[in-house]
Amino acid sequence: MVTYKLGKPEEDTAKIIGIIYVVVFILAALSGYFFYKAYAHHQTFSYCKTTEAEIKKSTLEFFRTPRPRHSARSFGHVPVISFEYTIDGKTYISNKLTCSGKKTSFRRRSGVEAFLEDFPIGKKVTAYYLPEKPAEAFIIRKLYFWYMRKALIMSMLICGLVSLCFALQKSVLKRHRYYVLKQMGICLAWFFIGIITYGYYFSYAERPFSIGLIIRCIFYFLTGLAFTLIFLIPVVFGTKEEAQDLLSVLRR
Repeated sequence: MVTYKLGKPEEDTAKIIGIIYVVVFILAALSGYFFYKAYAHHQTFSYCKTTEAEIKKSTLEFFRTPRPRHSARSFGHVPVISFEYTIDGKTYISNKLTCSGKKTSFRRRSGVEAFLEDFPIGKKVTAYYLPEKPAEAFIIRKLYFWYMRKALIMSMLICGLVSLCFALQKSVLKRHRYYVLKQMGICLAWFFIGIITYGYYFSYAERPFSIGLIIRCIFYFLTGLAFTLIFLIPVVFGTKEEAQDLLSVLRR
């Protein structure tokens, strides 16, 4: 059990704070990495040039991934599309669908057949490529938000852990207004990260937007608003004693 005294945390509490800050540092490094990967993916997506291509092959393949004994097998269908295009007088053939090279898989055969209807043999399509990698063209210009989602999760954990550290630090009861201001800073960081992440999604994602992501976006900002009100109301409308009571409840 962690105990507290006015003005300075006990030794056990100081160790907990140190461990939390180590975890925060690791999460910050991971968050920075994911934001960098998202930025690199966006740069690849944004600075592509275009050229006309012709579909040369449009078929499907069935795949089955072996799993350990007594477990289910992963299976499905993937579209296999190759197209021919010319850049600076040189002809290339590529089978990449997206800029990431990730294959699109379908559980049902009907799903991949419907997908292939948009890419019949002989159809003229627009191919996208980077000037430094003309042989790696692709025909589906779609952004992937996997890196941004991971960076958002890491940032949320960082905000929560830093908020916890503020609650454990010294002089909390003597300087309750300063404590609440620090917590308000965390809330502002929460909103800033959410605006950057979801603003990026709604600016570049294809329409219609994902219903699940819209719900997560609303929940994210409502959570930030709830925590903001928790720390703001005692300062604006309450007395010092009420704020101290709130802090004592948060530290239990």
